[in-house]
Amino acid sequence: MRSDWLQLDGSGWYVREKYQQLAESGLDVSVQDLAYLYSAYASDKVKGTSEASNFRDAVRQHRLIDEIHRKSAAFFEKVSVNA
Repeated sequence: MRSDWLQLDGSGWYVREKYQQLAESGLDVSVQDLAYLYSAYASDKVKGTSEASNFRDAVRQHRLIDEIHRKSAAFFEKVSVNA
């Protein structure tokens, strides 16, 4: 493995060192996700960028998930009717 890759929490997963923005903490993954989001917001504030997800991104993602759910339900309804 190249020297610019780090293993995440002994999980077998690796990430490039430049993407590991937080110190090793041993915190639950959901807590780490929130910490990364706060880190991204702070970075955007300092740099004047908008790299972090925002409310509009969340709405689009939920609409996509809803559409996937509807299509999946319709598909399986059609399959069970034809069975």
